[in-house]
Amino acid sequence: MRRMPPERIPPATEIMPGWTYEGVAKWVCGQDVQVVAYGNPMEAGAAFLARDGKPIIRMYRGILRLPKDIQLIILLHEAWHCHQWTDDIDHSLWTIVENEQDADVHAADMACSLGFDGLRLDAESYPAMGMPIDAPDKDHGTPRERVANVRAKAINCQHRLQAS
Repeated sequence: MRRMPPERIPPATEIMPGWTYEGVAKWVCGQDVQVVAYGNPMEAGAAFLARDGKPIIRMYRGILRLPKDIQLIILLHEAWHCHQWTDDIDHSLWTIVENEQDADVHAADMACSLGFDGLRLDAESYPAMGMPIDAPDKDHGTPRERVANVRAKAINCQHRLQAS
């Protein structure tokens, strides 16, 4: 399938009532973030990058076909990378896996603080993107490892674990 050119998700497009994709990204990152649809509709992934000092989040078109709550947890993860990028804290000693799993934990925490079940969304996002639970990933860890890390560290979600 031919790669489609990136296009900005219209700024008024809501990911949940009252919240646009760019509004969520700005809330997390602390500055304006352009959110673009990227790749072809069969690709399911997302990425944060900075071009000319301006933050961009790529939501692959396959992600935009998933349920909005799954899109939200993915957007929160990528927006946390923007926060890491703008943060004054030196993350240079972190491994790539630590950096990625930090974004996993904060995405789940933010989802819980917004009233969503961040633990469920984190766990369901991997199969939704076509990632088997034990799929090796040198940059992120396996989805099983990532889910366990989120369950152990997502402080805003801990009350959900205690109640169940």
